[in-house]
Amino acid sequence: MNRRSFSRMVLVALAATCLGTVPSANVLAAGGVSTPPAPGTYDVGGTVYAKNLSAGYIMVETQKGCFQPVYPDTSTSITKNGTPATLADVVVGSRVRTSNSLATRHALSIDAR
Repeated sequence: MNRRSFSRMVLVALAATCLGTVPSANVLAAGGVSTPPAPGTYDVGGTVYAKNLSAGYIMVETQKGCFQPVYPDTSTSITKNGTPATLADVVVGSRVRTSNSLATRHALSIDAR
């Protein structure tokens, strides 16, 4: 097993401990009013704790203190304060909300503040 595979496996294990406890990003966006994620997606909201672009993920710390990996790819829509941005604009400490595909686990969108 190579280092990247091991890192990803550890992140998945950590994320699994938080399943069901990740607050909806829509709650963060709507001032506490929850709206369900679109079918086939799940939302992650919190603060960027770490970025490891060589391994292909950013780590988000949720409000409950869980760590959730987010996997952006070339099709991920990224905005910062509502304007188009790049992954380089998403820095450690940024507040983010993401929408992610259940099928591929890749981020469909990332909105940073």
